[in-house]
This record gives sequence, structure tokens and C-alpha cells, in this order.
Amino acid sequence: MKKIAHLVFLALFFMSCEDDEELSDLIGTWKMIDSELNFYLTVNKTQDIFSGKYDGSMSASRYINNAKNKDYALTNFNSISDIDMTYINITNQSLVFSDQVTGDRAVYSIMDYASNSLNQFDQSGLMVYSYESGFTSNFIGNNYLNYQLSNDQNEVTVNLDTLFFEAYTNEGAIIDSSSYVIIDGNLKKKLSTANANENFSMNSFFESMDYMMIPSSIEMTFKEDGTGKEIITDEEGTMSSNFNWTSTDSTISIIYDEEDDDYYEENGGGLEFSYRIQDGDLSLKQLDSFCDESISRSECEQEINYMFDLGIQSGTFIDMWTQIEVDMSKKSIASRKLSRPKIHNNYYHDKKALGAFTKWSNKFFFNK
Repeated sequence: MKKIAHLVFLALFFMSCEDDEELSDLIGTWKMIDSELNFYLTVNKTQDIFSGKYDGSMSASRYINNAKNKDYALTNFNSISDIDMTYINITNQSLVFSDQVTGDRAVYSIMDYASNSLNQFDQSGLMVYSYESGFTSNFIGNNYLNYQLSNDQNEVTVNLDTLFFEAYTNEGAIIDSSSYVIIDGNLKKKLSTANANENFSMNSFFESMDYMMIPSSIEMTFKEDGTGKEIITDEEGTMSSNFNWTSTDSTISIIYDEEDDDYYEENGGGLEFSYRIQDGDLSLKQLDSFCDESISRSECEQEINYMFDLGIQSGTFIDMWTQIEVDMSKKSIASRKLSRPKIHNNYYHDKKALGAFTKWSNKFFFNK
């Protein structure tokens, strides 16, 4: 019995030494040298998924006193239909992510009631918002809608819809017939095949959203007393936060200071990710589902289809997630080219379905 107890003691001693050695390897200041972000989707039935790209073209041409004043290229659309109505949005920018802070954002909308008795309430409209002036211009169409939407809602055609400027005066809103917009064209979604029960890359979809922007520097310091500091820099400035940390031989847990800007609230207080140290470099990895634990798979499927308009067949959704990998070094060497995009606010933001974006990705990609 004494011999067995002695062997157990030795085993625990060496395990403790290994943990201490791993812990001591973490202590210090690490700088990012490389990074990668991937998006994946899994479904249980082979099907075609919206790729984020389109065939065709559509324009919104503005005229003042019958002279063309400006053209907007409408490049993205989504649609929602139920037993009561069909609603279509067509814009000159991404429907999901908006990185543009200059120029104009144009959103053309169609509202079409299913019941013939409500045809008088059908309407089209165009809203143009100027990022530079902050002003919004509204154009109103009539209740005669000349458009076609395919049964699978992957293609939309608008035939010379004319909308007139709505001016606001002391007497209220009036229609100015000398200022109008003509909408005309066709857009068709490009589809990609997602095989059943396989990891389907969503990278091209998110790349098509035109939100690529990366931080130039990420620095993390782990101290022996269990505290640390994180510094993230990009072209918009530098942000820093203090944290407490613990680790095992394969995971790191970080708890941010409550008073440290928005990190604490955005990340539920902290983060956890796996790591390994090899050849003097630290590799961090985190997998985050888009689905919050508080909602069911079917609810998440509905939310994702609503926000991203992927066209996932009902009842076939398994999961969609981000996989974040960061390589860091203590060495003073020039950073390699980074492949990390920046996540921006969702145009149809829903915190329930995008739980993953409120974690590490929010911090590293500066969610605005």
C-alpha cells in the first residue's frame, strides 16, 4: 500500500510540474503574427444555398425636370412571403453588413398583399439616405405593381416602376411629379450546393458582403498573478482591456474587468478558447455557433434564413458557426499578412441568433 501511495504521489507531482511548465510558457507578452476566420454551415439534406452573389443588374435612375440626375446600382435583394403578403427589399449595398459611410444608401421596397381586396394598399417605395448630409429622401410609387418574383424567391424582375418624390411642406406631405425615380432590371441569386452532413464553407458568402477589414495588431499579456492586458489596434485606433485569466493544459479562460469599456457586457464577462504552444508560438482557437443556447434549432434556422436569406430548407438546419484561429509569438518579428475580416453591425440585427458574434469575434473585429 505504501508503494502504491508513493507511486500515486510521484505521478501527481510530475503532472503538477508539467502544468507549472505549461503555465510558465504562457506568461509573457504575445503579439499576433497570423490569423484566420472561417464560417461553416451543416445541413442534414443536400440542397442549394445562396452564395451571396447575383446575376443580372437593376438600376434606380433619378430624374429632376425630366433630366437624369443620378443612377443607383441596386445589387442585393431579399424577400419574405406568407399567407398575407410579400415584402421585397432591394438595395445598392449589402443587406446584412454595411461598411459604407459615404455616399448614399438606396433601399427600394415592394409591399404586395395577397388578397385582391387589398390591392389598393399595395405599394412600392424608395428611401435614399445620405451619409454625408444625414438627410433622407422618400419616393412613393402607386398601387399598380409591375414586378415578378420567382416561386423559389431567388429571382426578381422590376419593370419600369416610377416613383415620385415626397416633399414635406408647411401644409404637410405633397408629391412632386417633377422629381422621380425609375426602377428597372433583374437580379437572380447564385446558388452553391451544400452536401448533407458535411461542413459547407460560408466564406464566399460573407466575403461577398464586402466587410473585409482587419486589425493591424493584437497583443496579449499574461502575468504570473493571473491578471493580464489586451491591446488591439487598427486604422481607427487602439483599444485596451484588463482581464483575469486561468488555464488548463489546453484551454484559457479570460474574465474582463467590469469597468473595462463594453467588453465585459458584450462577451458575457469573459471568453474561453483552446490553445497550444509549439516551437515557441502560441495558437489560439475558438468555435462559436451562431445559435444561442436559449433558442431551439428550428428557431435558429428561421433567424438565420431571415437575416442572411440563405434559403435553408425547413427542418434541415444543423448548425452554423465561426472558427477563429490566431497565431501569436513573443518574438519581435514583422507580422505576416492577416486573413481576418471585421464583423460589422447586422442590418437586421438579432442578438439571439448571433450569439457567436458577441464573443471573441466582436472584440477582435471591433463590432460597432
